[in-house]
Amino acid sequence: MKKSKLVVLLFILIALQLEGASVIAVFAPHPDDEAISLGGWIADQALEGAIIYGIMLTDGEAFSRAVRANRLSRKPVLTAMDYLRLGKMRRLEGTASFKVLGIPVERQFFLAYPGNAINRLVSANQPMKLFKSPATRQRYGSACWQGNKRQVAYSRASLTRDIDEILARIKPDIVVIPAAFDTNLDHYATSRLITNRLEAINHKPEIISYLVHRGSRRDYPKPYGYKPDLGINDPNGVPVPRRKFPSSRAIQIKKSALECHKSQLRLKDGFLFSFIRTEEIYW
Repeated sequence: MKKSKLVVLLFILIALQLEGASVIAVFAPHPDDEAISLGGWIADQALEGAIIYGIMLTDGEAFSRAVRANRLSRKPVLTAMDYLRLGKMRRLEGTASFKVLGIPVERQFFLAYPGNAINRLVSANQPMKLFKSPATRQRYGSACWQGNKRQVAYSRASLTRDIDEILARIKPDIVVIPAAFDTNLDHYATSRLITNRLEAINHKPEIISYLVHRGSRRDYPKPYGYKPDLGINDPNGVPVPRRKFPSSRAIQIKKSALECHKSQLRLKDGFLFSFIRTEEIYW
């Protein structure tokens, strides 16, 4: 067979593979949520040829402990600039983590909504009302969609419009969101938001939900700490989860993705590495 025919055949095979590939949208409230619970499964999906998009709702800037742990301020009272510095750091970490998991920049969306305020935005009675970030005191943010910057207004109308536009762009077969019973308000609100928008636009993908927070860190995950040879116990007070068993390569990729989040590892609480296990749970 001539070389030209081999090239044509190769392109046909690639096209057929892409045509049958799953399109997956991973929604994360904060940088590190994309890898904590289902990072191994996401890595396996990328290795198998899935087309994966990562959508980060906030930059995770509203975390005073992380500001202190990263020595971004030594002042007794933290300022808006201190939180902005943390947000910039965490966005870079999220970008790197997405890449490690198999999500290139052209499939990354950083929406730049305010941390610790997603529930207020989702629940707002007035869609156009502008909210002020509790950390940075701003009413607008600098988002980055697939490598392109845009300004975002902190309102319910803007947030729902962004989610609808992204869903319409990528038309996912599978949507990955936080569990509705996650006890972190940003996580709970993200779950509620995405579920409601899927219903509103009448798009019916498979939905997979993951858990990061269930009460205090003494409650979940168990056993606590870096125990890569163990499984993970069912959390209390929630429906019985299903289990996925990532490949050994995917577990290593997940660990590398979590290692991108140095600002969180500096908390030295062992939380992130407590999710590096032989299995991952989901609903």
